[in-house]
Amino acid sequence: MDRRDFLKRNLQLIALGLMPGNFLSSCTTRKTIHLGALLATSHALAQDGKGTVFSLYDLDRDSLKELPLSLETGHTAIVHPKRKNILFVPESAGDKACVIDLDQWRVIREVRANPGRVFGGHGDFNQDGSLLYVSEFEPPPSGKGFLTVLNGSDFTKIRSMPSRGKYPHDVTLNRNGKILCISNLGVETGPHVKHSGIHISRFLLPEERFLDRVELNDNYREMSSEIGRAHV
Repeated sequence: MDRRDFLKRNLQLIALGLMPGNFLSSCTTRKTIHLGALLATSHALAQDGKGTVFSLYDLDRDSLKELPLSLETGHTAIVHPKRKNILFVPESAGDKACVIDLDQWRVIREVRANPGRVFGGHGDFNQDGSLLYVSEFEPPPSGKGFLTVLNGSDFTKIRSMPSRGKYPHDVTLNRNGKILCISNLGVETGPHVKHSGIHISRFLLPEERFLDRVELNDNYREMSSEIGRAHV
C-alpha cells in the first residue's frame, strides 16, 4: 500500500464513521516563541496544488497564517528547545521533512529519511537541542523500525539504530532527558504478541543503549501486576 492508498483508505474509514474525522489532522503544540500559538500541519492541498499547508493560529490575536509545504503527509511540528522559532515537520509514512523558521516564515531546509525508509511522523530533541531523535521504518510488508539521530543544528543524519519494534511512530524523552521511549503505530503480529501488539521500546541516554521493550495491554482486566507497573 503506497501513501496515496493509505490516505484514501483512511478517508473511507472516516466517511463510514469508523475513524474520528480529525484523525488526519496534525498533532499540535504551543511551545514556541509565539506565546498562545497553535501549530498544525494539514493534508489539505496548498493553493498551488503541489503540496500541503502548515498553519500557525495566534490564539490571542485570532489570526491565522498559512505556509505551503512540499509534503503529502505532514504530521507534527517539533519545536527546537533553544531556538523556538525553528520547527521540524516530518511526514508520517513519507520520506520527507521540512525545517521551518517561524521568524522568516519560510522553509529553510528539506530533509529526507534514510534510503529505503519513511519517517514515522514524530521525534523529540534532547534537552540542549543538539540532537533530534526521529522514528523511521521500512515500508510494508517489512515495517522494520529504526531510531535515527539527527544533528539539532543542521539536521544532517548522525546515526541510526533498530527501534526493536515495527512501524515506530511516537518518540518522547522523559523529564530529565535520560530515557527515550519509542512506540509503534502499526500493530505487530507474530508469536511474540500476547496482548495488543502495541509495544514501547526504552533507550538510555546519552548512551542510546536499549533497555527493554514493553507490550501494552488494551484490556486492563487482563493485566498482570507486572504489566500494570510497566504502565506507570
